[in-house]
Amino acid sequence: MRKSAARGKSKSPGKSKRLISQRTFDSEEEELYQNYQEKALHNDSDEEAEASPPQPDDRIVVQYRPIRTSWNQLSVVKKSGLSEKLSMEERKQQEAIFEVISSEHSYLHSLEVLIRMFKNSPELSDAITKTEHHHLFSNITDVCAVSKKFFKELEDRHQQNILIDSISDIVNEHAQSNFDRYITYCSNEVYQQRTLQRLVSKNPVFKEVLTRIEAHPDCRNLPMFSFLILPMQRITRLPLLMDTICQKTPKDSDRYGECKKALQAVSKVVRKCNEGARTMERTEMMYTINSQLEFKIKPFPLVSSSRWMVKRGELTTLVEESGIFLKRTARQHLYLFLFNDVLIVTRKKSERAGSVGLSRLTSLLPPPPPPSPSPPLFVTPPRDATQMGLESGLPEESYTVIDYALRDQICVGPCQPEDLCMSPVRTTASMLTSRQPGASHLFRLRFRSNHSGEKVPMVLGAELMNERARWISALGQNNNNNKNQDRSSKSTEFSPHALLSL
Repeated sequence: MRKSAARGKSKSPGKSKRLISQRTFDSEEEELYQNYQEKALHNDSDEEAEASPPQPDDRIVVQYRPIRTSWNQLSVVKKSGLSEKLSMEERKQQEAIFEVISSEHSYLHSLEVLIRMFKNSPELSDAITKTEHHHLFSNITDVCAVSKKFFKELEDRHQQNILIDSISDIVNEHAQSNFDRYITYCSNEVYQQRTLQRLVSKNPVFKEVLTRIEAHPDCRNLPMFSFLILPMQRITRLPLLMDTICQKTPKDSDRYGECKKALQAVSKVVRKCNEGARTMERTEMMYTINSQLEFKIKPFPLVSSSRWMVKRGELTTLVEESGIFLKRTARQHLYLFLFNDVLIVTRKKSERAGSVGLSRLTSLLPPPPPPSPSPPLFVTPPRDATQMGLESGLPEESYTVIDYALRDQICVGPCQPEDLCMSPVRTTASMLTSRQPGASHLFRLRFRSNHSGEKVPMVLGAELMNERARWISALGQNNNNNKNQDRSSKSTEFSPHALLSL
């Protein structure tokens, strides 16, 4: 039994080789992660990378890039002759595993530079407010602590054996228990970028201090922004690195299943990071739009974490204006904000608006009886957008809200110019559509129940035919979804159409 056990150990060369004398990266010169390129993501093997060195490009200013050690180039591997005893696929697998460890080391070094040189800089802190400082750096200290713990366990695993069986258990454990700090950091991305842009353009003291810090040798003349985005880059590269390890691992081995679990775990973290960033960006947009709206009617709580913009833009509406002797059809501009659950109709404050209400808009459709709406729950903002220090690319325009309706209370359909002959003011309508191209691409919109529970029909016009088609498509999406849900609820459990829809 002892002999067979000894034979089993001999099948795994390098198992008894331990890196006791020094840590793996003690003799390595520190390399910033901005200059790091994962070989496993670009080359099938280290031999291929050495065989085809990159050609210099005169158009590119080459920065200082210290030579990085790969697994095959480790002195302990060369002395043991272990690389020659492994097959090509086994060497590729070791390079892919070692890539995760070495890249985490470089990434951790860059985070430490970011914290030491930028976040903890007294001069930089004095040039900005505490809120701006938080928007810039968020929880980067927590992210750095997570990376430090993650790297220590990876390096300890490598210290145990030259030939690393697997790191999937370490990656899986950290992805499930520690990597949630990345979600918090990535969710702050929209605040971070816009705060930095505003400070650089409007705060000369901040810009002068920042330029001086970036010129420090530890920063290698790299901009602070290249350090700030590192957590986003790192968490999105980890699934790629784990996928490379999976490809180099035999599919019939237990290690392949463990590697797949680790890959799924880090991929889940990336999805949550993307969702967090998208939610915060949508919420910021809600605050910004909410600050631009003035309600002349019953206010609507716009800001909600579950609401996002679908489409916005200006349209023309046809209204009836009553005179002393006759009625005539006139054109007015409306600005619509279409969200996933509500449509808000406004007028720009910069434009003179008449006193004609939406209840008098030209109607071509008999309104159906309104159902009883069930308004969703909304999150009330604790403070306005200016207090939060938010900036957006939205135009500096103010809007007066004249009506709104939930999406399930909207009905939309096409409308042709000749349909206006049904209007009692045929001559004026014909002159309008023939002389004013903005009203030539018409469609009909109905509120079955608006903000006050009233039925409101209207005719809207777009400048271009394809713009009208986009509005009809966007406005009709909720109705199509409701119809599909009704069909699916009536279908049998094993309906092939229901399976295809999934």
